[in-house]
Amino acid sequence: MEKRVTLLLGLVAMVVMAMGCATYMPVETERGTTYRLIENGCCDATRVAVDFGTSHRLAKFNQIYNPDAEKNLEPVTGMDGSTVEAVREKYNKGFEKETPRPVYNVNVGGIVK
Repeated sequence: MEKRVTLLLGLVAMVVMAMGCATYMPVETERGTTYRLIENGCCDATRVAVDFGTSHRLAKFNQIYNPDAEKNLEPVTGMDGSTVEAVREKYNKGFEKETPRPVYNVNVGGIVK
């Protein structure tokens, strides 16, 4: 009997320790957002930790690569007006508030809060 209890407690402890390393990650599907249990492995660095400082290093590299870039006052060319306008409209539409999804309440047992 003691062996069974010890084995059961050991299994429960292992499951609790494994769940401490897992996270729920939102995954977009065609039916909406679902949450899936993702095992991190406890030792892996997060994506934020991996990319930390990348933008700073990239800006520094670009300034070292071409230190005289600020002296070039020529206008930037290369895109026609219709393309620029389409990009600008898409950018502005990104700030518009989306209509909220309908909320469905399911009443089980006759109690409404």
